[in-house]
Amino acid sequence: MSIVYQIFSYCQYYFKKNYFKTIFYFIIIFYFIFISVLIVYIILII
Repeated sequence: MSIVYQIFSYCQYYFKKNYFKTIFYFIIIFYFIFISVLIVYIILII
């Protein structure tokens, strides 16, 4: 949980410096999480 918090605080800090890059990184992170969950779900079904 602390790792998630560290990433979140880093993103908050970076967000103030560069708005568009932060949004871009959030989209990438969300995409990777979505893919991981999807893979796990498929493995569980099979």
